[in-house]
Amino acid sequence: MTTQTIAVVGANGFIGSRLVEMLHLEGVASVRPVVRRASALASAARFALEGHVADALDTSALRDALAGCDAVVHCVAGDAKTIVKSAAAVYTAADAVGCRRLVYLSSACVHGQSPAPGTDERSILSDRQPIEYNNAKVRAERALRALRERGR
Repeated sequence: MTTQTIAVVGANGFIGSRLVEMLHLEGVASVRPVVRRASALASAARFALEGHVADALDTSALRDALAGCDAVVHCVAGDAKTIVKSAAAVYTAADAVGCRRLVYLSSACVHGQSPAPGTDERSILSDRQPIEYNNAKVRAERALRALRERGR
């Protein structure tokens, strides 16, 4: 059985670091932590994983970091610009190197702070919310959907 390789972009954050740990300890896949600076690999270093340094806005560096991966999980946090632009950069890099799957960790806040009963993933998203983080997540999801329509 061939083990798949899963890259975790934003591997040093709250969710990313836990995901790296769980995927590795459960033996689900070969895990490749991807972080913005070398010092951020400290947490993953205890597992002797093949970590990569790549800014989530740098498509070229991301292509190098994602080469040979079967899947990538986007766990990048940041300001509105980073949220939107990193989603597109990670998608573009993953598509360029032939990753078969991209998992984007969004947020329920794309439906607002108090969504109507019955709201689910099929509900219409609005980027006219009073909180810019929510709007950025909506714009990132829309960008990914548009890229997916043209990509693999």
